[in-house]
Amino acid sequence: MKLFWRTLLVASALSCATGRRHNAKLKSLLAVDRECNQYSTSDSYGQCQTRCQGILGRFWDDSDVVPAVTLGRFYQPDCDDHNYLNRTEQCLGEVTDHVRRNDDCLRATCTVKCYTDQYGQLDAESPSYIPTTKLQYEQIYHDCAAILQIDPHSIRDLGNPDARCLLRCFMIRQGLYSDAEGPNLDRMYVQCGGYVRPDEFRQKALKCVERLRYEPLDACSRAYWIAKECVNVKGAVMQNFGGLGGPLGGFVGGSKPGSSSQNALKILFDKPPVVGGVRF
Repeated sequence: MKLFWRTLLVASALSCATGRRHNAKLKSLLAVDRECNQYSTSDSYGQCQTRCQGILGRFWDDSDVVPAVTLGRFYQPDCDDHNYLNRTEQCLGEVTDHVRRNDDCLRATCTVKCYTDQYGQLDAESPSYIPTTKLQYEQIYHDCAAILQIDPHSIRDLGNPDARCLLRCFMIRQGLYSDAEGPNLDRMYVQCGGYVRPDEFRQKALKCVERLRYEPLDACSRAYWIAKECVNVKGAVMQNFGGLGGPLGGFVGGSKPGSSSQNALKILFDKPPVVGGVRF
């Protein structure tokens, strides 16, 4: 009964407090470009325009050699072009070989041009999901803890019902999940930095979600198992949650190898329960 009221509380509180279901931000490249123009302070700023777009669109980081693969969400490949990925990768390799590592603006411009020339047709007008930053993670995490009246310091592992409800709220607030529709796979692809085989990932994830839909699970446990089993490629989803630090951080990718908290997580995830006769 307590879990029922907690689930009802988070749905009502999110609606009343924000007037919307999540904190997800959607922006087009044109909107990002206009935002960058507002920050321009000199005529020479134009040469760094692409870098600014990448930073605000979350597909560029100066510490990386090339843009995130999720940059592809702003382009539409030709259906008959089966070699666009290879051409784009080859172009990126040439830029990496010939552009100085410390010339961030030129490197951003040239690598993004690889996508424009080789990947597909640029769609600068359609809004796309902008990944949540770690700072935003922190705010969402604390918002959910406050809404659910959960003390994060009282949670010691993800087997705790409160932890699973916190994870569910966390994904809902990010705009990555809803009870009615399940995980938003397109947004998760972007938030988690892309997958090697996105089509294969989507197919497997949909089958997994469909299977869990008919299992006798409460809302928080269903969200947890979907996150853990269906969309948690290389631990990306759970690391987003656990990378916040604090008590939960140690249980989801936030600990040094071999630490007791990491071992606790391994035990928790390596031996999932049998639900409805199916071991996940």
